[in-house]
Amino acid sequence: MNNWQKFKDNQEVWDQITLSFRGNYRQLFLWGERQAKQGWKVDRYIYKKEGEVVSSVQIFSKSFLFFKFFYIPGGVSGNCYGFGNIRGLIKSLASLSVYYVKLDSNYQNNQKAVNYFKNNKWHRPFYYLNSAKTLFIDKGAEQDIASSQFSGNWKRNLKRFEKNKATISISNKISSADIRLATNEMQKFKNIYLRDNPNNISEIIQIFGKDILIVYCLDSDKNILGFRSALIIEDRAWDFYAATTPLGRSLSAGFALLNTLINECQNRGVKRFILPLSRSNHGDTLFKKGTGGVLHEL
Repeated sequence: MNNWQKFKDNQEVWDQITLSFRGNYRQLFLWGERQAKQGWKVDRYIYKKEGEVVSSVQIFSKSFLFFKFFYIPGGVSGNCYGFGNIRGLIKSLASLSVYYVKLDSNYQNNQKAVNYFKNNKWHRPFYYLNSAKTLFIDKGAEQDIASSQFSGNWKRNLKRFEKNKATISISNKISSADIRLATNEMQKFKNIYLRDNPNNISEIIQIFGKDILIVYCLDSDKNILGFRSALIIEDRAWDFYAATTPLGRSLSAGFALLNTLINECQNRGVKRFILPLSRSNHGDTLFKKGTGGVLHEL
């Protein structure tokens, strides 16, 4: 295992270590606790050099007879390209089992990174669950999100939303009933069924509590038209879960919700808003690209 040591402290210390390396939110303690409830074994390790912690990793694993599957979401925190010197650590955790390791790195893709992974015997999978592409919407020291970034379609839809009587509210809470209603109506309309069900979405929102920002839209009769949420970690925010009902779509509520969410995040000190892109939902990808965000591959 080289210099890897099993982490034995509490959540606060773990999160401080992870965030000091600008780690991904899926490397945070509470995300690991949630995955443990879903049946994953969670191991946390820190890597020390000369007594100083230089990287950390939270590893999820499942065992199937003589086979072990390891998953490292967000990669190794603090390492140049997110995989670190974990070969010995993984072997020790696998023991005598045959094993497979999946790692999705939190670092931007470039040829130097590709060569680095290949030289260390890592390979890209043949099948991707996600697109490995994301949009960054950055705020400079004196720059707010400008409507000039938006596509023509975005500008038209924002104006269209302003003409109806729907209202948008900002909170860190939303009822489970509204989440279920908006999500189920959206999925039936699009015939796209999410890997996470509405109950899991409600659970995640509850777990992260004050770090979750939610914007939701109601019609004049207080019926839910849609919602969108983001997880704010220091000066970064990840677009989390969203759903818009068919009626909300007809009123362009989705455009107004994302616009409000981005601006509110920036009002709260967020400098980078992160919009992951779907591998299969091309309509959603085009919708997000209309914000003018800069495309990056991971």
